[in-house]
Amino acid sequence: MLGFVLGSDIDPISYGRPYYAAPDGPAADRPYVLLTEALARTGYVGICKIAIRQLL
Repeated sequence: MLGFVLGSDIDPISYGRPYYAAPDGPAADRPYVLLTEALARTGYVGICKIAIRQLL
């Protein structure tokens, strides 16, 4: 995770390929819900770098 910024501060051109994170198992469900609710309430979004690899 690089940080959190206001969603309104991001240029819409950057939304070419948005990705969404999801919890990985039951133990992560509650923290994920708390995080998403807090982000929705404050208007912030999380910014991160990812590497996606496609296996052939």
